[in-house]
This record gives sequence, C-alpha cells and structure tokens, in this order.
Amino acid sequence: MFRSHNHAYRMSDETPVEKEHSVEEKLSGMSRRFGLDFYLVSAFPGSLVPTFAAGVVISNWPASLIEAYDLSGFYKESELVRRLGETMRPVSFSEWPFADRHPPGKAAVIDVSDGFERTLAFAIRDHDHQRLIFAFSGRRRPLDENEIATLYLSCLTLIDDGLGRLRRPSLPTEPLSGRELDCLRWAAEGKSSDEIAVILDISAHTVVSYLKNALRKLDAVNRMQAIARACRLGLI
Repeated sequence: MFRSHNHAYRMSDETPVEKEHSVEEKLSGMSRRFGLDFYLVSAFPGSLVPTFAAGVVISNWPASLIEAYDLSGFYKESELVRRLGETMRPVSFSEWPFADRHPPGKAAVIDVSDGFERTLAFAIRDHDHQRLIFAFSGRRRPLDENEIATLYLSCLTLIDDGLGRLRRPSLPTEPLSGRELDCLRWAAEGKSSDEIAVILDISAHTVVSYLKNALRKLDAVNRMQAIARACRLGLI
C-alpha cells in the first residue's frame, strides 16, 4: 500500500541508496494497489536525453525491454510521448508503451513486452520544473476515474517526498573540466571519438582521455551511464 508523506521518517534524512529503495517500495506498492505489474519514471525526451535508457530515473521494467527501446530509438517518436506532450491529462494506451507510431516499428519490442497490454501514463513536473513521465503497465481492465485520480495524486506525493532529489544526486567531488563536459555533450549527440576530435580540433586520443576522466569523476562504467548522470546533474 502506498504510504503518504506523513510517515515517521523523511526521505531527505535517508542516504541516496535508502532513498532509491524507498521510492522503489512506494512505486511497487502503488502498482500492486491498482493491479498493475510494471512502473517507470523517465525524463521527457529532449536534447539532453539522447537515449531511452539515459532518461530512465527508476523502473522495474525488464532490462531486455529497456535495451530494446534503447536500440530501436522509438522513444522520442512514440505515440504515447506525443500524446503526453500535447495534454496535461493522463494518457491510457493499449499497446506497447513507447512503440513507434508507425506499425513496422512495433515488431522490435513485441517479444520482450509481455505484461504491457495496457499502460497509464502521466507527464508531471518535478521541483526543478523538469517534466517526468510516470507510466504504469499491466494486464488489468482500464482504471476508472477515481483510480486514475488516486494514482495521479500518489505520483505528486512521491515527487513532494523527494523523487526530485533522487533524480538529481550530489555533484561529483571532483569537478569536470570544460573540455570533459564538451566531450560529454558531443557524445550525448551520438558523435564518435573521432568526430568529437574534429569538432573540438584535438586528437582522438585526447578525446578518449577526457571521456575516461569524465567517467571516473561521475563514477560511471560507460559513456551512456556518464551521459545519463551528467544530464541528471544538470551538467550538460
């Protein structure tokens, strides 16, 4: 069961790991309460969210499905995202959540999207005025108006309880240099090390060095994770 923001402890008093676990528990409880199996909180697609995976704040989606959407590039062009961008009302969808608007695009995710027969999604702004997508999926019948209103209010309460602080972790103890940030920005645009080298008029070896430093400072294991963390920190 979803717990209100009047519980005994405050998320602001928790460690980052505790905050994430607390948010996961609440989202799981919200989903179970309404007979839904999956939840996702994601940044709205834009220039600073280059891939689907980079925008994911927290979810219990299968890794294979996140990877399928990430590789397909359907996220920005999906019907669900388009509709969320046009309305402040909840959007209900009876197909795979972020499949391409064009029929051929859906094939890539069909095999890994079992259990996503129906999705209810909201676009909500956090404390930093950044739009987040809350999506809940499952096999049940459509939610009625009272259920939708309760779930929407629960999402607002979750943001008020500190989801925004989870989304924006502490800045790295060692600041990134201007060149390291430049390399990350161009990497976020999908440029290779060689292409970044030409753009910045430096050697490809130097680009690789800058990106390695950025990964270390952001405690990331690869470029995609470094870009995602830099976006969430507002560095790029």
